[in-house]
Amino acid sequence: MIRLLRRAAPYIWMGVIFCVSHSPSDGLPNVNLVPHFDKVIHAGVYAFLVCCFAVSQMPYRDARVWLRWAAPVAVAYAISDEVHQSFVPGRNADVADVIADVAGVALASVFFLLRSRGSASEPSQ
Repeated sequence: MIRLLRRAAPYIWMGVIFCVSHSPSDGLPNVNLVPHFDKVIHAGVYAFLVCCFAVSQMPYRDARVWLRWAAPVAVAYAISDEVHQSFVPGRNADVADVIADVAGVALASVFFLLRSRGSASEPSQ
């Protein structure tokens, strides 16, 4: 059961993103108390998506392997999410949101690549 949940983690999180994106903007909390804070949230949401992919793949595969497909999938999902929002009443698609999403994917990807690189250079005991 744990293995199934671990494998399903990114898809569950993608479902959460879809549900939130499908909500009209008046139903969401106001996060713009600090200018552009919503972009930080976007980056965090998509960095967490990469973390979910990591959970689903580790310890089976090296990050250099799974990031080859997980990062493009996360970026494609970010783009499709913005297109989806353009059809939701009260929401709009924003290129700046996609840029923030891609930044989150990139930051998390670099983290896992560096982590993978460090563990590969450590001697096994």
